[in-house]
Amino acid sequence: VCIFAVMMSLIAGIFSIMFTFFYGSTSEINQVIQSVSEFSQSPYNLNIWQLWILVTLLRMLGYITIICIATMVAVCFKMSVLPFAINVLLLVGGFSVSFYLEEISFSALGVIRDKYEVYQIFRKYTPFGIVLDGSGFFRVYEPVDIFGYPISTLTITCLINILLTCIVVAVGYKLYIS
Repeated sequence: VCIFAVMMSLIAGIFSIMFTFFYGSTSEINQVIQSVSEFSQSPYNLNIWQLWILVTLLRMLGYITIICIATMVAVCFKMSVLPFAINVLLLVGGFSVSFYLEEISFSALGVIRDKYEVYQIFRKYTPFGIVLDGSGFFRVYEPVDIFGYPISTLTITCLINILLTCIVVAVGYKLYIS
């Protein structure tokens, strides 16, 4: 399961590097990410290649979480068609909602993004948001106020997805052995 997630994130990363080689220049790969206009407000002191590695690792975490959830659904329902249908619905539905909310946000010039908290929660904390917009966590510093302390959204998202993965693996294992 984890090998598949690693392969998926590496393949996506390799395609992004290939795109850079074919349509861009790799001479700027050691530049800081603030040199890219999209990341001009980023507080992180990273090179472009370091950003690529971190986004690939973040997407890997998202893929692992999604695959663990899909595996647990398959373990819960031992029939052959039902878990497949549930997993397809879960995966297609999750990615579709992510794309839809992202499209609404862009089409309304960010007004929807600030107006609807559901979008923020879905984009920031779910594995679908990590896979689709892994670089978005590095554009600006978005803190979450926890007991008066500002904690990075990136940190909270990673912790939530690691915790969700652990819970899903534990429940799935318990269901598998019973």
